[in-house]
Order: sequence, then structure tokens, then C-alpha cells
Amino acid sequence: MSDRQPSYVDDDLLDFGKYKNCRLMDVPASYLHWIYTNNIQPRNIKLHNYIENNLHHLKEEYEDGIWRK
Repeated sequence: MSDRQPSYVDDDLLDFGKYKNCRLMDVPASYLHWIYTNNIQPRNIKLHNYIENNLHHLKEEYEDGIWRK
């Protein structure tokens, strides 16, 4: 399965919220989980695809999260 595009990459910066200006690879999986499951930034397809493309790793880092959708 290929990655969804367009997508951010690990070194891109989050542009809103508690972790604004942090590299995506440094944003806690629990915060990305909150964005993903609460439909935060629904029009930000690049962020949504970044999370989708990294679900396997995010699930390992934040095992308690229910990664629905």
C-alpha cells in the first residue's frame, strides 16, 4: 500500500495548537490521536494523510488510543 498524498513529512512543523512550530515527528502520538479522532483541522488533508501514513508507528507509541476512522 502506498502512502496517501499530499502529506506532510516528519520534519514539517505543526502550525496550530499546543505544539505549534514543533516538528511533526516530535509531536506526541496522544496529541495526534486527539487531532485525528476529534476531526480537528478537517480541511488539512496533508495533516490527515500524515497521520494515516504513520498509524502503525503512532499506535505503537500510544497503545491506549482507539484509532478509529
